[in-house]
Amino acid sequence: MESFQDHIIWELIGGEHFCSFKYYSGTQYFCKNDFNLMGFCSRQYCPLSNSRYATIIEKNGEFYLYIKDKVNSRFPDKVWKKFSLSRNFTKSLQELDLILNLWPKLFVYKTKYRLTKLRQISIRKKLNVIKNHSVNNTKKKIALLQFDEYKTVSKLNIENSVEKELLHRFNLGIYGNLYPTTAIQNWKTRSVQPNKLMAFYEKKIKTEKIINLF
Repeated sequence: MESFQDHIIWELIGGEHFCSFKYYSGTQYFCKNDFNLMGFCSRQYCPLSNSRYATIIEKNGEFYLYIKDKVNSRFPDKVWKKFSLSRNFTKSLQELDLILNLWPKLFVYKTKYRLTKLRQISIRKKLNVIKNHSVNNTKKKIALLQFDEYKTVSKLNIENSVEKELLHRFNLGIYGNLYPTTAIQNWKTRSVQPNKLMAFYEKKIKTEKIINLF
């Protein structure tokens, strides 16, 4: 797969020479080129210094096999040939075997390895999106329930304050004999129940706030 032109290109950009895609981590050189098959800066995996090359690229959830052929090396827009791969994983592996039938086994193995890794990353992204969506929905439901409880408690507070004011006026004798005493006594006993219900809701909201702190 080597040629004299490829050898010259690697002599210019390989090793410790300058390359815009090269990244040194302190122990090893890596390649940031999207077409690099393994991400390592080496003569074998360099997409610039190999006139015949194959790699896998992911775009918008779709996977493509890109093949570089030295026949079209003089035409920049025709250097890479793109082959769309099946969404089925086993079928896509079969397509790689068919298209790269005459290629070295190392390239076939590495393209399959890259396809497997990219598919795993794509599945993890989709799972994270679904997980975040479900978490947001549960948060919205909890917020709506808390808002409904707040409205119920505020409504009970208003009714309780009105009842207290009316009972205070009955005790002062403002309404005189307008209402019978038995009805007033029954009303006093019933007014205790809203107070208990309001205390229950207030206690429940306080406990939920304490739980949310942890």
